[in-house]
Amino acid sequence: MGVMEPRELPTWEMDRLPEPFGGFAAVLPQMRPGAPGKVGVLFLRFELRGGRTCLVDSYNTGPQRVHRVLYLDDRLQDMAFVFVQSVAGGILQGDRLAVEIQVGPGARVHVTSQAAVKIYRMEADYATQRTLVRVEESGYLELFNDPIIPYRGARFYNTVDIEADPTATVLYSEALTPGRVASGESFEYELIRTRLSARMSGGPLRALDVNVLEPRRFPTDSLGLFGAYTFVGSLLVLEPEATVGTVADSIERSVAQAVTVNTTGVSKLPRGDGAFVRTLGHSSEEVEKVIAVAWRSARHHLLGVGLPRVRSAKYGFELIDLEE
Repeated sequence: MGVMEPRELPTWEMDRLPEPFGGFAAVLPQMRPGAPGKVGVLFLRFELRGGRTCLVDSYNTGPQRVHRVLYLDDRLQDMAFVFVQSVAGGILQGDRLAVEIQVGPGARVHVTSQAAVKIYRMEADYATQRTLVRVEESGYLELFNDPIIPYRGARFYNTVDIEADPTATVLYSEALTPGRVASGESFEYELIRTRLSARMSGGPLRALDVNVLEPRRFPTDSLGLFGAYTFVGSLLVLEPEATVGTVADSIERSVAQAVTVNTTGVSKLPRGDGAFVRTLGHSSEEVEKVIAVAWRSARHHLLGVGLPRVRSAKYGFELIDLEE
């Protein structure tokens, strides 16, 4: 057996921290930010071996971990499914988290969280998570995070940087709730900032999406934010060069047929090599249904198959017909 080269682990340190977060920096009475107990690193590398996608290298410190690879789609028997679990139950003040996912040539994988991501109440400092994604030649990745639930006073900065080969395919989805609505908390968090960027390997930027939400300073029901809605979700599709310019139209038609209220936008990326979907709703279920319809359309278009039973594996039921 050959000797594996030492991996370079992802760093939780941000290249540039937005100004508002610097004002929240504080020494926590429990444990300082960035201390060993406050840093979490998760590294995953997938490769195609023997006709199946395998998790060939992994490393973790902190709360996030992966236990085993599953194969949930009989139509794509080479595709691996991985559920990222958190033993902490959520993200705490002072947490600094980093995730790196590498997908080797020809490998196909779906990575998702086990449940909704809770951002707990913060009385000092803030929390960050940095995700790096690299997808190599003809690789295929679906990275679908469950909705974020920010508690009262939460301050969270989340960045996702995707680098994909021109022949690779990437689908990335995220969603945000207004908070613990059942407990009377709606837009009670202090600051949520997200930054999603995607670029061609060693090449130009393909997509950039930045969101800054400060409900106490800028009411979310104002024009240009949520209006009358309270939940938001998005889906980014980076299509391979062989199908460039076709997936956005397919998604737009499917969403138009399935959605009765016009709260969803579907756009082609500036270079024409993918699509971006954003939808608003009155509930998490409304938003997740639209994202599922868009995901199903993209899968039909790119893979020729419907959706896998990922939601059934997590929650025991599906929101839409998987094959329609």
